[in-house]
Amino acid sequence: MRSTRDICRKLAEQRGISMPLALLLFLICALLTSVVIAAGTAAVGRSSNLSAGDQRYYSVVSAAELVQSTFDETRVNISCTQVKQFTRQTSYTESGVTRGSSTDTVEQTTLFVNGTQIATASGDGTLPISLNGLTLPERSAVCLLLGSAGGTASASELWSRMATGLAGGSGVELGEFDLTHTISSAPAGIDKTALQNALEVKITEWTLEDGGLQLQFDSAHASEQDDFSSLTLLCGSDFVTSESTEENRATPVDVPADSGYLRTETTTVTTTRNADVSWTSTSLQKTGGSA
Repeated sequence: MRSTRDICRKLAEQRGISMPLALLLFLICALLTSVVIAAGTAAVGRSSNLSAGDQRYYSVVSAAELVQSTFDETRVNISCTQVKQFTRQTSYTESGVTRGSSTDTVEQTTLFVNGTQIATASGDGTLPISLNGLTLPERSAVCLLLGSAGGTASASELWSRMATGLAGGSGVELGEFDLTHTISSAPAGIDKTALQNALEVKITEWTLEDGGLQLQFDSAHASEQDDFSSLTLLCGSDFVTSESTEENRATPVDVPADSGYLRTETTTVTTTRNADVSWTSTSLQKTGGSA
């Protein structure tokens, strides 16, 4: 207690012996201040490095987790409807004796994804299958069914594949997609172009032999191939197929013709094949990168 009182008394004194002690305390405060400033400067530097470099890794992770949540436990219904209309015309005499008959058949095949029509064709014509407007799980289900990245398929080929629900095959590339997060400004000291490049993620999709998918997420940019991150997402699929048929017979229509009458009978047979695809993500792992 006495030593504390002595220090306070000496600080309050106006004589020169108190000056060295005051200078010592000042130096201690100045040293602590410099340490705090240095620590703050180092933290800012680390933050800048994260925005410019490690942002690539976190962008790839975010994109992969977003797509993973999009696929996980998602169900897609693909239905193919084949409508056949049989028109039979029979000529009769006035007494009801058959003179002759002929039958015309009109066939139309239509493809739906979750209730939305994406293609149609008459007879065994070619269906131009458009994938525009489909979600990634919907698009992937159609491509897996066709065994290709969209394009065209004949009505008979599509109808046959709908029976099995899976075209099969491994390593079929279904396409590439780019996810880009556009920024309007960058932190001070950070190159906006470099940051924009870091936020671009390329997604490449392939089929697997068991009906699953492999999606590759890459942050590699054309101007910065030495600094990239890569993740792989694997998704499994469960195909459940079903088929239903409905027949509708219209009321026969008789019209006078050639001293007799002509009877027209129309029968419409609608057959629908469904493929319910359930997606489930199985793994997400880092497969490459410079970080």
